[in-house]
Amino acid sequence: MLNVIPNMSFFHLTFLDNTLKQYVIFFTIIVWAYLIAVVFNNVIRKKIKKATKHTKTKLDDVLADSLARPLTCLIVISGLFLAFQELTLPDLIENIISKIVTVLMIGALVLVINRTSDALVTLYLKPIAEDPHTSIDTQVMNLLRRVMHIIFWVIALIFIISNLGYNITSLVTGLGIGGLAIALALQPTLSNFFSSLTIIFDKPFRVNSIIKLEDGVIGTVQEIGFRSTVIRTLQGSELIIPNNKLIDSKITNVTRRRVYRVDQVIGLVYHTSLSDLQKAIQIVKKIIDADSETSEDAWVHFTEFGSHGLNIQISYWIKQCENYPVILETKNRLNLAIKEQFEKTGLEFAFPTQTIHLEKKD
Repeated sequence: MLNVIPNMSFFHLTFLDNTLKQYVIFFTIIVWAYLIAVVFNNVIRKKIKKATKHTKTKLDDVLADSLARPLTCLIVISGLFLAFQELTLPDLIENIISKIVTVLMIGALVLVINRTSDALVTLYLKPIAEDPHTSIDTQVMNLLRRVMHIIFWVIALIFIISNLGYNITSLVTGLGIGGLAIALALQPTLSNFFSSLTIIFDKPFRVNSIIKLEDGVIGTVQEIGFRSTVIRTLQGSELIIPNNKLIDSKITNVTRRRVYRVDQVIGLVYHTSLSDLQKAIQIVKKIIDADSETSEDAWVHFTEFGSHGLNIQISYWIKQCENYPVILETKNRLNLAIKEQFEKTGLEFAFPTQTIHLEKKD
């Protein structure tokens, strides 16, 4: 590298204990590292991806996608490390820069390892997790992925602390003194973490399950994290609940229903004749049984003389219990059909009324 720059007196000018020649070499290495990273990211990576498509295994395709960015970072960090080797720096600054570059290098290597482990988990465990006949599901797969990330980062942190000149053994011994205080401070976090494990292994619900909370909120589980669970409500908002509170509450798993049961009562006015009452029951049952989204065993019965009218109890089941929009649309369609047929037949719905008898005294 030194022979590339012409041996001219101009390049021997000194600034902060470094010649202009050293500065030129320093910035040249950085520029070259950046250019190599750009070429790798935009050209070589595309050629590698194109070549991996023609192989029989999918492992190289997954690795090519997952390792591109971390390797690009490694190229840039390596260029910085080589560039600083060309400068004459005070021992303190050189030591600080060396440690910063080492930390960045370890971080980039951990990213490479994490991306590789993610690729292997996705390639080999995802097909198993998506099979409904296996005990491994996507939650277990995500847990494994996160635990592996934590292990790799903890190992990297140990290397970084050791590289910074700290004694790991004495540091661990010192942590034992304040361990109680740390445990107390982390109690809510640990409680949420173990609650997440309970959710994952007991499986009261899974990702994409529709659940009904104790307060009546219904939503779809989007993510089960170590600290909290994210639920997308029917209104479209995200509801984030700590796992320890979720595990202690009553939850209805709507998705696990084989069918969705609908119970409702309609009332007819008291002057409805017996034949019209029987006709109303037949109309309702025929409409429900004829719908493609319902089971053909609806219950429609005249159950009581209500305070405002003759009450007909209706119970039926919707097949797509996991699809709440379909449930709402089915109920809407059936109610409109019942309303239409009652109007055609001349049947009147009851509503709260009062009959007041006035007696005139002489």
